[in-house]
Amino acid sequence: MQKISILLSSICCSVLFAQTQGNSEAQSQVMESSTTTTISKEQKEATIDSLYKDIFKKASVKGFAFGRVHSIHGPRGEGFSQQYRIKLDVTTGKIYGFSLTGGIFFSQGSSAIDAGRTTDGDVQGARGTAYNDNFADRFNVGTIYMSKEFNVEKAKLNVKIDAGKMNIASPLNDKNLDLGLGGALNIKHTTNNAEFKYYAAFFDSWNTDHANYNIRRRGLNGTTNINGIPPLFTNATLVDQEAAAVGIGNNLTIFHINTKLFKNLSINALYANIYGLFDYMAFGDIGYKLNITKNQNITFLAQIAAAGMSNNPHIDIGHKGNAVNNNFGYEFANLSAKHRGVYNIQVKYKVGGFSTKLGYLGSFGDGYGVLLAHKSGIDTAGKVWNGNFTATYEGLGFLGSGSFRGTSLSVAYLAMKYTFTIPLAIGLDVSYLFGNNNFPLLDAAWANVQTHSLAAESGGSLVGGKTTFVNANFFEITPSISYTFFKHFEISFFTAVFVGDLEFIKTRTELKWTF
Repeated sequence: MQKISILLSSICCSVLFAQTQGNSEAQSQVMESSTTTTISKEQKEATIDSLYKDIFKKASVKGFAFGRVHSIHGPRGEGFSQQYRIKLDVTTGKIYGFSLTGGIFFSQGSSAIDAGRTTDGDVQGARGTAYNDNFADRFNVGTIYMSKEFNVEKAKLNVKIDAGKMNIASPLNDKNLDLGLGGALNIKHTTNNAEFKYYAAFFDSWNTDHANYNIRRRGLNGTTNINGIPPLFTNATLVDQEAAAVGIGNNLTIFHINTKLFKNLSINALYANIYGLFDYMAFGDIGYKLNITKNQNITFLAQIAAAGMSNNPHIDIGHKGNAVNNNFGYEFANLSAKHRGVYNIQVKYKVGGFSTKLGYLGSFGDGYGVLLAHKSGIDTAGKVWNGNFTATYEGLGFLGSGSFRGTSLSVAYLAMKYTFTIPLAIGLDVSYLFGNNNFPLLDAAWANVQTHSLAAESGGSLVGGKTTFVNANFFEITPSISYTFFKHFEISFFTAVFVGDLEFIKTRTELKWTF
């Protein structure tokens, strides 16, 4: 410090002497050198401080938490369940465009209930949830991935690259539940009259909630070999815990383009490949919104989705870090639909607080299991038939009821909703389902048509869960009500009434907080 003080004093004296001698050029050089050194140190300290602030103070939180109570009432029994879930993703602030996202996921309970299910024992022990004994119960690190984002201002481009363990975000998936290990590229391009979004992703290892439930249901447990294949889960008492650790190793590649033109025309196009399992999974839609008046509009929507299995399809299931044998081979070769497809035509109308949609969903090919989730990007009506039935077979999932050869689905639907000036909304969904839809028969429900056994048709490779199915024509009539306490907190209730070849009632009460 003493040497620094002497040095500074010498500099000051030199400057004063230079001023008295009229040497302004020397004065300028000395002062410039001193000032530059001081600013450089301050800038470094300010930069480090700014980086810390960017990491923590500019961090963002995204997710939701809900609590649900379900009940089912049918001619052959009733059941009750509670379901709780928290999904919380935290993304750091950016440092030179880099950020880190980490998320936790907690789930307890299931919406897929049937006769005999009670809420007794849902609060477990004295130290919280013992989640290993129930497949639906989870608490873990859901996502952790690094991102790099940058802008090309002249080209009006925003580019984001993700790498790590992340949710799969496409019209084929449930973006909250489905996970993949790999990378994704998101590009957003804007012009004066259009917006283009491009998504490309590759996942070396992945799983969807829909697939995981199917693997658990169809993964044999015990000591008996079926079709020469040993059981996947050898310990029947730990089947839920073991199935929870299963992943899929067939490489998944997705390309998706989303375009919005002139603020009222939207176009989606997607192609995906699951190596060795599906040569293609395709999705496309086109929507046009016509503004009639300031608060009145009509929207036309057409959607299509299709999937084609590989010639010798196989699914690579990984368990405990190793590839394992499974019984899907027999099913894929002898029972599965090779080419599947659905189309959906819809018109929406909105005026003031009232909105309605009317549409028809049909299928083509020899099945209708075209998505990696139950419904994802396909917009229909109904609260239960397409996602809250058994968690395994319903809806449009690629391993569900529509994955079997000779199945078809037709749905005529109408949905209406009115939102009052107070934060209260009431709605009504009506769906009529018919065709060779291969719906699972619940224990609580009554079927007025002939049943068939997929277990017998599969040569015994389908075990556990629902093995009795029906081709049923039925209505789902679902009134609903919701109230928003404030922007991110809502309570809702619905009652789904099934009449026709299937008869039962299912209710759900939900409290939901969105972050």
